[in-house]
Amino acid sequence: MARFQKARRIIGIILIILGLALWAGWGVRLVITAKALYVHLKQAQAWMEEPPKPEDLPAVEAWLQEVRGEVLSLKREAAPALALAPYLGWIPRYGGDIRAAPFLLDMADGLTQAGLSALEALSPAFDSTRKPGLEALAYALNQGQGSLAEAREGVRQALRAREQMDVDALSPRLKRLVLKLDPLLSLLYDALSLAPEAPELLGMERPYSYLILAQNSDELRATGGFITGAGFVILDKGRIAELSFQDSYAVDDLRKPYPPPPTPLYRYMLAELWLFRDSNWSPDFPTSARQAAYFFTYGTGKEVDGVIAVDFWFLRMLIEAVEPLNVPGFEEPLTRDNVMDLLRAARGGVPPGRKLGGWWKQRKSFMSSLAQVLQERLEKGDVDFKALFKAVWKGLREKHLLIYVKNPRLAGFLAQKGWDGALEAYTGDFLMVVDSNVGFNKVNPLV
Repeated sequence: MARFQKARRIIGIILIILGLALWAGWGVRLVITAKALYVHLKQAQAWMEEPPKPEDLPAVEAWLQEVRGEVLSLKREAAPALALAPYLGWIPRYGGDIRAAPFLLDMADGLTQAGLSALEALSPAFDSTRKPGLEALAYALNQGQGSLAEAREGVRQALRAREQMDVDALSPRLKRLVLKLDPLLSLLYDALSLAPEAPELLGMERPYSYLILAQNSDELRATGGFITGAGFVILDKGRIAELSFQDSYAVDDLRKPYPPPPTPLYRYMLAELWLFRDSNWSPDFPTSARQAAYFFTYGTGKEVDGVIAVDFWFLRMLIEAVEPLNVPGFEEPLTRDNVMDLLRAARGGVPPGRKLGGWWKQRKSFMSSLAQVLQERLEKGDVDFKALFKAVWKGLREKHLLIYVKNPRLAGFLAQKGWDGALEAYTGDFLMVVDSNVGFNKVNPLV
């Protein structure tokens, strides 16, 4: 009996030693896994911050396939260790990284799937045999909806994994990387969420028309500024089929009756008619957009599917994305540093030797010239689409770019993101301070 008990103790000790060895081995495996994932996530972050050039896409695809194969292999081989990871947070120095390993693997799994699917969808837009630009991008978006849906699901998986991760428990280096990835993941998910609506908005189903409100933020109004100009754009299968810009004063057909204006316009500006240029009186942009669209159609006979409002600050962001921009009528190229001063000078007083009537008709002709140059750059693909997308995203977040569309699905998405400039609905009374310049001047930069 004593001999049997002694043998049992020896076997128990051996099993404990083997268990500890196995535990340690899995711990080492998890550390190696976490370090490998750190390298891959760092490369993914670099490419999200600075997208590769079209000629580098085959190399990117090969890298993604290699990393994805490694990630899936790790998930299979390290499955026992991953099951233990939540209980290994106590390990000095690497405990937080080990505990996060399953979530890091899920992030890498989702992001590699998203990258490969997005490349499959968008690569045709950068095919050397196809003319680059907005039209090629529209066709790629239209044909690649299935792959883009897979990419969106991959990013969603990465976001779910990120939500379960205790970032404060990570090692400093890994924590910095994950925190840098956070805004990029949100931006990527927002972009992919717009993908299902993009073909319609780019005119792939039928020509889609937009009214562009050029708002002068030097003369502040509720939605961004006095409407100084009106643009009309028709997109047909990704191609800019029509683009025109005109002075906001030229939109109205004064042979027709117009309604009385909001009371403050009548009281302080003695306005007797409510005209297109003052249509953005409401601080609720969807309300102002519908009013502007109504007046535009009433005055010109042109129907619109959406309204886009931009102010001078967004124009500066846009110029920064495409600078330098050579525009007829300007002696020097437009850049982010000079565009505000040059535009203010372009709309200044009557130049010496010019008659008031002729100057008045041509005083905002620079808007058409600027729009035409931007159109040419877009059609040629002679733009940094990454910089352009960042400018649009920043403009939406900072409310220098507002969008209203009749498409209910996209309208709901814009409202969810707070990009439609809508006021929140309240059941009771509320107080809101709204600045609106009714002084016939451009004094706001000095206020």
